[in-house]
Amino acid sequence: FYLKIRGAWLKIFFWHKNLNKINKILLSAFLLCLVIFSSSLIWQNIKNKEIKNQAAASGLMNTIEQKQNQIDASLLYNNEAGAKKLLEEVKGLIQELPQKNQAQKDQYNILLAKHLVQIEKISRVIRAEAVEMANFINLNPNAKPANISLTQDKIFAADAEQKTIYSLDLKSKLATSINLDSQNISRLDFPNIDKNGNIFYFNAGNIIVFDAKIEKISSLEINYPAKTQKIIGFKQYNNRYYLADSANGQIYRFNKNGPELTGAISWLNAPEDLTNVSSLDINGDIYLLKNNGEILAYSKGKRRDFSFSAIEPGFNQAVKLVISEEQDYLYVFEPAGKRLVVFNKKGEFINQYTSDKFNDLKDFQVDEKNKKIYFLNGALVYAIDMINTK
Repeated sequence: FYLKIRGAWLKIFFWHKNLNKINKILLSAFLLCLVIFSSSLIWQNIKNKEIKNQAAASGLMNTIEQKQNQIDASLLYNNEAGAKKLLEEVKGLIQELPQKNQAQKDQYNILLAKHLVQIEKISRVIRAEAVEMANFINLNPNAKPANISLTQDKIFAADAEQKTIYSLDLKSKLATSINLDSQNISRLDFPNIDKNGNIFYFNAGNIIVFDAKIEKISSLEINYPAKTQKIIGFKQYNNRYYLADSANGQIYRFNKNGPELTGAISWLNAPEDLTNVSSLDINGDIYLLKNNGEILAYSKGKRRDFSFSAIEPGFNQAVKLVISEEQDYLYVFEPAGKRLVVFNKKGEFINQYTSDKFNDLKDFQVDEKNKKIYFLNGALVYAIDMINTK
């Protein structure tokens, strides 16, 4: 094979060598024209392909813009089902957009930004302006408050590690600290408030009672019915005390007898799997929140039906449930999602709050009377305006 190729090249070489000068010039001119013509064809094909791709990209962008306009119209007329369907279509179309040059990248970013805004609209996201109310680092550089309570027009932030409760007067914006070194404290969890403004905290082995009026503390011992327990929720309601225990799959109800909680009874008719339960609240019935956002409702110790609307995005790490005493709202807190989600007591989705300033959410409190929501973010307290509109 090699010899054949070599022989062919030698024939061409000697053939070209034997050509006279004019024929060599004519051959060279022909070959040059052939190269120019071939290059022209190749360039034209590339140009035609580019024009075709640009037309396809332009058509795709126009389709996306038309569908986004349809989404706006659907939202205007409360056609959420239609808007959701179109949003899914737009999501797929945006992924097909080319980003080969800066102009295409710019157009992609414009369409994607509008897509995200429309997702927030249909998800009823309220991106609130969070106003800083206090930074407890200014009181203690090692401050690590874990939760907040709202009473007497004050925010109280509990810091078990520093054995301190920080106080913020919402009127004067004055922040102070209350030292708890005299108490054997390892936990200040699940704060809840009675009608007299006392804040109850679950501590390891007892209940810490903080009198917010005079800023003094006392304690209540707990006479447990079981040796092994894992307390995942605590609530004081109508002068009775409830502890949710995942180790025994039970909610125990206690009565107060002097400085002790006694007379424990198993409130649930039968043990339940409380492994993934993250929060408890009571409004006559007892509600348990699971970390996937599921809410379990119990009446007189027996589970009853309760469901709520699906939301976007769904819950993954919901940690706290609060049921409004005075209004028709139910709040689910998910720090990992940087949001507080609001339902009515029928389980219908209302809206969800977030802020660009949220980066280390710990807890929240709602002041429905003054239309404010307070968030503990790291050692900071933020306030946002409350807007409950469907």
